[in-house]
Amino acid sequence: KTISETLGILEGEFDDLYQALRSHLLALGDDVHEKMLKRYVAFRRLRNFACVKIRPKNSEVVVYLRVNPETVKLESGFSRDVRSVGHPGTGDLEVRIRTVEQLERAKPLLQLSYEAS
Repeated sequence: KTISETLGILEGEFDDLYQALRSHLLALGDDVHEKMLKRYVAFRRLRNFACVKIRPKNSEVVVYLRVNPETVKLESGFSRDVRSVGHPGTGDLEVRIRTVEQLERAKPLLQLSYEAS
């Protein structure tokens, strides 16, 4: 499925989680643009700073950020270094968000990536 098709079937708490993430990313600055691509949604200033992929079967939103993984504390199941892993989008840090609490934990990382772009 394309990202547009996936977004069309989201419902309930999972849709609320994605919409909260989307709203937060767009609110980081007036210069943030959202672009729907085939497999993910890109959020960018001059260049992509967050690439969002939806995984409904796992009830998770995966965000690839333009943050050096060596500069943050990696947490198993939440964040990981993907410099040597093939993935859609741009960014060296993967963050998996399944709950509102995890979204709150991710916000400083989202801010770092926004500032780096």
